[in-house]
Amino acid sequence: MELAIGRYPIPTVDAVDFVRTFAPDLESNMIEHWRAAKTGEPLQ
Repeated sequence: MELAIGRYPIPTVDAVDFVRTFAPDLESNMIEHWRAAKTGEPLQ
């Protein structure tokens, strides 16, 4: 899980992280991850 969210130790999941992680629309789920992968910016 820590690799999936980019944070270690694994923090408590809040509502925003839960929705971001399990959004039904893959595109909205991955927007931040794609930006981080392309630019090298850390996930927020």
